Amino acid sequence: MSTPSTILSENRRSSNIPRVAANTGTPAYSIPTIASPDGIYTMDSRNIVDHIERQAPLPSLHSDSVYLEKVERIWSQYMKAIKPIFIPLVPERILNTESLDYWYTSRAAMVGMSLGQLEREKGGVRAWNEAEPALREGTAFLKENEGPLFIGKTVSYVDLVWVSILLFNEKLGLDVFQEAMERTGDSQVHLKLMKAVQPWYG
Repeated sequence: MSTPSTILSENRRSSNIPRVAANTGTPAYSIPTIASPDGIYTMDSRNIVDHIERQAPLPSLHSDSVYLEKVERIWSQYMKAIKPIFIPLVPERILNTESLDYWYTSRAAMVGMSLGQLEREKGGVRAWNEAEPALREGTAFLKENEGPLFIGKTVSYVDLVWVSILLFNEKLGLDVFQEAMERTGDSQVHLKLMKAVQPWYG
């Protein structure tokens, strides 16, 4: 089966698509990817933000915020904890029919078992219990300043990093979103954050 990386490489050889340097790690190619006016192609959100900050430093995305490293850490902690929840749910609730076979095959290989087994053995309450500390830490960070944003009343990249988790939960379903909100210890600070940055995600 062709992977997205293989398809992208094959398409590049047979077309005029500009070359994008492969990631040094895995996967070789990833999204999001942007093409900027200077002709540079950049993959991955953090790399894109760093590139934008260099090219257009004002208004700043405040990628130097002390909260960014903290929130990226709990973002990773949370996403790792809820893998047994979201990996089985993505094909059921988000993907189109054409994407199902690739998802089931590639993710089963990734986790070393079927997605049904993953959900049964590691999902549910067990996964939520593992995810809860990251959610509560996010709550604590949001309460350190007057809010509703991580650095007070100024929107920064760190807000978008955390809101990406909240929006992903919402996309997975109301049941997932509500469970996550209950596990935060104070859902209102997260809901206020989402409202404050809504103009930036539509």
